[in-house]
Amino acid sequence: MPLYKLTEKRMHKKAREDEDGITEIKAKMREMGEDVDGSESEGWSESDSEDEDEDEDEDDEEDDDDDDEDDEDEEASENGDEEIEVDVEGIESVSEDEDEDALSDEEVEIDDASSTNSVFPISIESAITKPIYQSSKNEIEKLCVLCPDKSLKSDQMIEIHLKSKGHKRSLKRYSLYLINNPLKEEEEKIKDPREIIEEILEKMDSNELNVDNNKKIETNDQKQQNINNEKKRKRNNKKERKIKKAENLLSSSSNINTSIINELKNDNINNKTNNENDLTLNRKARRLLKLKNGEIQLKSLTDQTKEMK
Repeated sequence: MPLYKLTEKRMHKKAREDEDGITEIKAKMREMGEDVDGSESEGWSESDSEDEDEDEDEDDEEDDDDDDEDDEDEEASENGDEEIEVDVEGIESVSEDEDEDALSDEEVEIDDASSTNSVFPISIESAITKPIYQSSKNEIEKLCVLCPDKSLKSDQMIEIHLKSKGHKRSLKRYSLYLINNPLKEEEEKIKDPREIIEEILEKMDSNELNVDNNKKIETNDQKQQNINNEKKRKRNNKKERKIKKAENLLSSSSNINTSIINELKNDNINNKTNNENDLTLNRKARRLLKLKNGEIQLKSLTDQTKEMK
């Protein structure tokens, strides 16, 4: 037996002796000279043996109690398993009920969607001029039928959105799609404009629809036309410059002719030479003299421009 248990038992025994008055009797016996220690030791040994027997009995009882507790735990675990099985069945039934509720909610949503589709407030034609409509989920929120991803919560936002480039592009795609894919009168009454928008977006995702091609072709043609016009303008300007240059040369040549003739006359007077044929003149001076005498004629302006070309 452990020492702390023996110590506890001795302390309990001493407390009992104090309560019963045995401690006082032993003290008086010691005063009378009687040997109390031997009796105490014998008493201690007897009491210890008795205590040991009691401890063994207690240990056996504790073991029995432990066995009983183990049996109770096993029974409780078995009962718990049964309860768990019951709970699992209950959970499964609850989950089935929830699934049925979810299915019913989905059916209700589908019915609501079908009802809203049947009474959609915007027709296919009016979607071009009045594409804004009230959201069914939120009273404050408004939506654009041409731009499904836009949520508008004020009049200012609506005004800004209608003026935006994105909305204008969507409007152009929608209009061109209706022109290229005309609907019958019956289809116009039945069909929802949101379905047309979905078809347009699907074709854009699959690259089957490219509304900007016409715009690109127009810009390329216009660009080529501008290039041709610029080249033509440059040619005309070049021709005009040549004509003007020829006119300037003619006017300057006439002035030069008169000045040269005057100089030649002065030279002849100074040299006292009456015969102009005797003068030593260069080619240009001789040409000017022939022009003056009428031996040759000036070419027209058109002939000069042709020669320059």
